[in-house]
Amino acid sequence: MIQWINQQRQANGLNPLKQSSSLSAAAQSHACDMATRNYFAHQRAGGPKLGQRAKANGYRYRVVAENIAYTGRANVAEAAKLWRQSPGHWANILKPQVREIGLAVASGSGKTYWVMNVGAQP
Repeated sequence: MIQWINQQRQANGLNPLKQSSSLSAAAQSHACDMATRNYFAHQRAGGPKLGQRAKANGYRYRVVAENIAYTGRANVAEAAKLWRQSPGHWANILKPQVREIGLAVASGSGKTYWVMNVGAQP
């Protein structure tokens, strides 16, 4: 998935994103939370927001954004298609201000949850 995202960025004249262990940890915690609690949202009721998750995992950010998706199985092409067809998610993939990426996948309740966190540090 990260390779596909970087190919899309490069095709649009943008720099590729570098993997961030902090953003990956934030993405993984959210993917697992959605899979365990069987919900689909950027924030569960009363749960931490993206910025809080990023900071809790040691990511100091100037900008941070998130894409989420769920598919019936762990299929990169299916998740990529969902993000490509969503104007907001596509804008996050092509956000020129971001430099780093974290990606996570978790399964539960017959779904595969995808979380992409992108950001740039001060």
